[in-house]
Amino acid sequence: MKTKDLVLIAFYSALFGVLEYITVTFSLFKMPQGGSVSISVIALILASYHLGVMKSLIVSLISFLFMFMVEPPVILNASQFMFDYIIAYMVYSLSVLIPDLKAGGLALPLGVIFSNFLRFMCHNIAGWVFFAEYYPGNVLWGVMAYNAVYMVPTMIVSFIIVTLVRPKLEKNF
Repeated sequence: MKTKDLVLIAFYSALFGVLEYITVTFSLFKMPQGGSVSISVIALILASYHLGVMKSLIVSLISFLFMFMVEPPVILNASQFMFDYIIAYMVYSLSVLIPDLKAGGLALPLGVIFSNFLRFMCHNIAGWVFFAEYYPGNVLWGVMAYNAVYMVPTMIVSFIIVTLVRPKLEKNF
């Protein structure tokens, strides 16, 4: 791996850490049983577009350390930990695989929507399997509604910011 790649991996990991700290410290919306609108995923998405799948997976792995230093996770068992944290954040590395939608002179990053949907589904799987006891009604829709409350705003915010920032990054790299 080249020195430039190592520096960019460190940059995106540090950016994730800073954005995660801002998210936790100034959280506008935090769910009672976990989950919040997160801006830290922007660093993972940008790393995917800039570095590709494999190197952005490394960024995701390093970012876990920052995430856990900022706010310790809720771990019930290994499978829940995998779905709620590891897989849920590694799916952002797949953003680069989905082609952009060209609308006029604007490139809309559909990979942002795709990766946020995959993360949403990871949290749903964890909810359906491990947190079902917290939903007195329909577990399927209850878990999806709970997760949608913070994942839809996360998707919208990350889509807007990546759409605005990515062209400027591409000009400079």
